[in-house]
Amino acid sequence: MLAMQWITGELEKMEQEGAGVEFNYAALDDKEEEMILASSTAGLAEFVTSFMGRVFTLLENLPDATRIRSGSPEENIVNTLPAAFMPLLSSLSPELYDMALNKIVDFVSSHVIHQSRDAMAFICNCLCKVNPEKALAKFVPVLVRAI
Repeated sequence: MLAMQWITGELEKMEQEGAGVEFNYAALDDKEEEMILASSTAGLAEFVTSFMGRVFTLLENLPDATRIRSGSPEENIVNTLPAAFMPLLSSLSPELYDMALNKIVDFVSSHVIHQSRDAMAFICNCLCKVNPEKALAKFVPVLVRAI
């Protein structure tokens, strides 16, 4: 990726010149800067997909809620995930939000994991706060069928 190459080059410059290094960002023309910025966000869809897959795996493997001690790593995970999802979901483009919404709806509709119910409720809440119309249009039919 172009952004990684540019960052690596800047880091090498810092290592070579030491503490007195001076950067001339004005030397970048607008086209080159735009290409570097576009390159830095090109992998976001892949990151979101990977992140959500790992979160789902984590939720599937949580121990039973009755065995989770207060202050345990499992409790910290359950409490931290919703805080991580809100800024992530609210900063996604509409296309990436739709992708995340579909993944979460598919997970909710095909898994019943009692020990992760609170975390999934908070994640679904985040989806609904970011875009209530889209989220409820996907969730309500799934929930009605399940009830």
